[in-house]
Amino acid sequence: MIEFNKPDILFLLLLLIPLVLTMGYYLLWRKRRMRRIASDHLMHQIAPHKSTRRLIYKLSFILLATTLIIFAAARPITGSKVKTEKTAGADVVFCIDLSTSMNAEDLLPNRLFHARQAVLAIMNNLQNNKMGLIIFAGEAFVKVPLTPDRQIMQMQLNSLSTNEIQSQGTNISAAIKIARKSFPENNALHNDLGKVIVLITDGEDHEGDAIIEAEYAKNDNITIYSIGIGTPKGTPIPVTTGSGQKTFKKDKEGNVVVSRLNENLLRDIANASKGKFYISNIPRQAASNIAKEINKMNTNAAEITEYSEYLHLFHYFTLPALLLLMIDLIIPLSVRKRVLHKIVASVRIEKDKNITK
Repeated sequence: MIEFNKPDILFLLLLLIPLVLTMGYYLLWRKRRMRRIASDHLMHQIAPHKSTRRLIYKLSFILLATTLIIFAAARPITGSKVKTEKTAGADVVFCIDLSTSMNAEDLLPNRLFHARQAVLAIMNNLQNNKMGLIIFAGEAFVKVPLTPDRQIMQMQLNSLSTNEIQSQGTNISAAIKIARKSFPENNALHNDLGKVIVLITDGEDHEGDAIIEAEYAKNDNITIYSIGIGTPKGTPIPVTTGSGQKTFKKDKEGNVVVSRLNENLLRDIANASKGKFYISNIPRQAASNIAKEINKMNTNAAEITEYSEYLHLFHYFTLPALLLLMIDLIIPLSVRKRVLHKIVASVRIEKDKNITK
């Protein structure tokens, strides 16, 4: 079964409907206009390069190539390839804050960039670990279930945006709750393997149940490491208006909202689960420390995991699209050559007639 990482792009296919209708109307209009000048047989002799059939081929090639490019841009994948791997490290679930405050620029270029860098740095320092990704703002969602596939993790990380979740806010408790449920059920094997949640946020929680969820995590033998993104001093949150102008987020009274790092909450969350809190002023340093903590966990128990590895299928769409565009470019060249040959032949016939006379 084929799935798409960016299914929203498929809505561009709807734009092809008016394009097809416009093309059909143009072909009918063109055919009627040419018939007013001469019959189809006579028009073919007068202007062979004006072939309606050839134009239909050209437009069909362009239309089909555009369709294939849209499918390729939607990042098609399939999980039909089964792979067996041996893992012996802790299961790690990353929870990344995608609220609008992550666009704040107290850490340049913005907080979300530093969050992505922290996750990538941790991943680079881990081996034999299954990893998952949860995104949250006002709500929390599983972006990538636990998997050994680092490629899919990196691809999803690079595509993260604060526009991904419509329900805004910062519901840390929902993220921790979803993360707890992402781990396999306890058994003799999984009790030996570590379970880790890496929470990456500025800590501006608007719900207030994060500490309770962290305590539940501790009861499930899950350790939470929190990484604070931002500065205690804070900074306004940049937003873009409908006209494309950059301004700052304001509250109901019209005052500019300043987003600040909530160190106390993130430290309390980590302590409640026997974890640690880090500030990401230097993301790689925080990531290195967390990776060391994860690698200290018991890795003696081995688990054979059978999973479906994602196969990327975009090249199956891009290559035919390029071939169709190349054919489309070749068609007018062959037409010009044919017309040129006919002109040369006509000139030679006229010369021969003059010589005969």
